[in-house]
Amino acid sequence: MARPSPYSPEFREEAVQLALKSSKPIAHVARELEMNSETLRTWVRQ
Repeated sequence: MARPSPYSPEFREEAVQLALKSSKPIAHVARELEMNSETLRTWVRQ
């Protein structure tokens, strides 16, 4: 069974929108949000 996400749906949506609207690389946005870059990259792909 997968463990629950430490991120709220609201945080997830805001992070994806920030990554899409920013001219910065996803890794840089993720670092600013103090989260794993692969997690953010996966969210953006979805």
